[in-house]
Amino acid sequence: MSSGRETVSSRARDSKNGSKGKVIANDLDLQRFRINKLMSNPSKELKIDLKSVERKLPSIPDYNFNVKSSIAGAGSDGFHIYQKSKEKEKLRLSILKENETSRKNKEEFLLLKQEMQKKDDLKTQKNRLKRLKRKQAKEKYKKDNITIDNNNGVENTVNNDNRELNRPSNKSIKLQHKDEKIQNNKKSQTQVIIDD
Repeated sequence: MSSGRETVSSRARDSKNGSKGKVIANDLDLQRFRINKLMSNPSKELKIDLKSVERKLPSIPDYNFNVKSSIAGAGSDGFHIYQKSKEKEKLRLSILKENETSRKNKEEFLLLKQEMQKKDDLKTQKNRLKRLKRKQAKEKYKKDNITIDNNNGVENTVNNDNRELNRPSNKSIKLQHKDEKIQNNKKSQTQVIIDD
């Protein structure tokens, strides 16, 4: 956003009145104008440049050969040349240093990212093996033991060895206990009624 007064482009001019254009007094008006312009055609695609912002400077030489010596003092007529070349050299060195640190940071980040990716892959592989072992054990158990529940409350477990085990299931035991309790309660109630 720029400060000061700006005029809107010719596309935004009011053709009916023949006016020169809208005057934007402050940043709020400029922002309002830009939003209205964007919302006037919402189906239009926006082209947004997402490139990383780098310093766009001309190619920097590795060494600056034209650095003047400090004998061009403040009283001489060559001082402005010395001062400019010194600033140029300082800028060159700072940009080289900045580029070097950014390159090192990128390399460190890539190494760290690769290391984390390896750790994640190892953990994922370990968990995958655990799941596979559990699945195989479950399938093996299902294959070895086939359970058949009869209506009489007896579970027949047939192994692959063709042996048959007969044992009452937990449900049938609970049902038998309930039946016994109900029968005992009825007997006690009937006994009480008879005794009266």
